[in-house]
Amino acid sequence: MKNLFIAIIACAITILTLLNVHIIVHDGGVAAVMKESPAFDGTYVDARGANPVSYLTLPKPVRKYLAEKKIDTAKKTITEGMDKLKKALE
Repeated sequence: MKNLFIAIIACAITILTLLNVHIIVHDGGVAAVMKESPAFDGTYVDARGANPVSYLTLPKPVRKYLAEKKIDTAKKTITEGMDKLKKALE
């Protein structure tokens, strides 16, 4: 009886977590982002190799996260490029 109670509590915690989190698989790895409202819709999002049109179908928090990730990647790439150029000119 005690094991059944523990299993039920574990299932309830898992369900509540899945209702409130987007699990995003993207080119850079895996991330978890909080949802705007509890729902099972969009719990697992595979954004690997996504194009700009497919981004429009993603939930808003996922689009925001991926856009921020792309900006960070672009900043890092530009910074690395500038460092290489600076070294080449020295």
